[in-house]
Amino acid sequence: MTDGIDGSAARGSPPTAPPEVTLAGLKARDPKIQAETWRAVFPRLVAVCAAVLGDRARGEEMAQDVWIDFAYNHVDRVRHARAVYPYLRLMAVRRARRAAARRARFRREGEPPEAVGMPDERGLLGALDARLRADRLAECLDTLTPRARQMLRLRIHREDSLSAIGRAFGVSKQAVDKAIRKALSALRACLERGPAA
Repeated sequence: MTDGIDGSAARGSPPTAPPEVTLAGLKARDPKIQAETWRAVFPRLVAVCAAVLGDRARGEEMAQDVWIDFAYNHVDRVRHARAVYPYLRLMAVRRARRAAARRARFRREGEPPEAVGMPDERGLLGALDARLRADRLAECLDTLTPRARQMLRLRIHREDSLSAIGRAFGVSKQAVDKAIRKALSALRACLERGPAA
């Protein structure tokens, strides 16, 4: 049975529209077609991202990033209807690999220096301090709503404009600015409180 938008069997609910109609609807930013396509491809995107990253939760966040980026920035580049899922999968693999490489680099840099003889005390303390600050920031980010985390990620990590983020979430750029300011205030307050004892 070939119900998927790429001609393969889809996990979840397959789109009801033919692939050509699906691609045209995605390019027209049709919410119904976007929702159908989301349901058809999202579980597979999560599986791809989770396999590369080794973490289901991070895989889901990465898959959301990939979908939003595709639906609002890259869908117009797809020329053939059956190329939608392969394009999404390629985006997911590349983005997940970059994230895994950044994470591995952070782990290497956060560890004590591997110098000959005794490690440099300042380097060791600096690495330990950086690791503690990163862990604390991760704890504080977990206190935010998923929507606020996503908006921060799009604004800070990907440097998207307020308008682009607003289009992705279906709100005005003023609402995005307000949500980001509120999230940053909450992060500052959490960081200033210090770790929970």
